[in-house]
Amino acid sequence: MARVRSHYLSLPLHGVVELGLGPLAGYAFGGPTVDFLLSSECSAQFCQFIREEKTTGVSVAVGVGLALDLPRTVRTYLEWRLTEGLGDAYLGDRDSARNRTVEILVRMGRAF
Repeated sequence: MARVRSHYLSLPLHGVVELGLGPLAGYAFGGPTVDFLLSSECSAQFCQFIREEKTTGVSVAVGVGLALDLPRTVRTYLEWRLTEGLGDAYLGDRDSARNRTVEILVRMGRAF
């Protein structure tokens, strides 16, 4: 199986719509993301066919999540996100490949 694993630094610019009821809120978001390639590893079956890796790219992400306000201004998030690359991440002589990720995130934040 041809396989590639790439690591990116992503800078998202997402709009958010939230509907809250007490300490619990549901939200949806979406928008563009600029991705910068940090490193990449690929299997021999894939690396032999590519001639160029794109070091920057633009993608679009959409997702939904739940947020829970905890005591002391801490907020916990559970989020599902789909990110689709808008351009080719890898180019070969006859083929190309785009990035697509599906993520499930658990995160915490604190208001200042």
